[in-house]
Amino acid sequence: MSDDLEDEVNVVIDFTHSLSLIRYINSMMVPVRLTIRAGVYPSDTAEEINFDLTFAKIKYWFGVTVSDSIAFCRSNPLATGMLLTNDGKQRLHNHLMITPCEPTDEHLAVLFQSKLQAISNDTMNFSYVRIETKANGLVFTYVGDWQVDLPAMDDWFDTKPYYFDVPWWQRDDASTMDILAADADLNQSPPWAYRFDFIENAYNPQQLDNVVRGAFKPKIIRGGRTDD
Repeated sequence: MSDDLEDEVNVVIDFTHSLSLIRYINSMMVPVRLTIRAGVYPSDTAEEINFDLTFAKIKYWFGVTVSDSIAFCRSNPLATGMLLTNDGKQRLHNHLMITPCEPTDEHLAVLFQSKLQAISNDTMNFSYVRIETKANGLVFTYVGDWQVDLPAMDDWFDTKPYYFDVPWWQRDDASTMDILAADADLNQSPPWAYRFDFIENAYNPQQLDNVVRGAFKPKIIRGGRTDD
């Protein structure tokens, strides 16, 4: 294959992940099984991409944080009162996904596209995000600009000061919500917004330039015998 022909070849990666979550819409909690599909291709500005690391972070976020979480709109008073205390602490052990609008398939697709971009540090573009609900067989495909369809930080969270400058769907961390507890320490990230350092360290182990090894001199203890 010539170099000119190789430059014309474009490869699109198809990413697929299935998970279960609980939607709290209006006054109903409904469990649902979702299949998320996304078209992925490298960003034009990305100089180097660690595909294994990026998709390990993405799979962890979907498989651990999003899976079995409870998704609800921030303006839903029933959900907010049931799942959060008055001082902003979680009542349940489930992860919570707090969304700007009702967590329908089409809205989740927009949020997922933005979060995927953030987790990849914009080294990849997600041309579309498709969500299929097993219960009704409907498929929603989002192709667009999430920056137009999702609120900016000032419209999403007006409590200041706050931990972050951007909403959870724009952060390269494990979070799926923005809340502020009454006794929060703003100098430390909240436990629900931990970073993927443990995954990054696994794919980029630190190399020690100088390893100091102590001399090993075992002490032998004689047992079961006597000296003459």
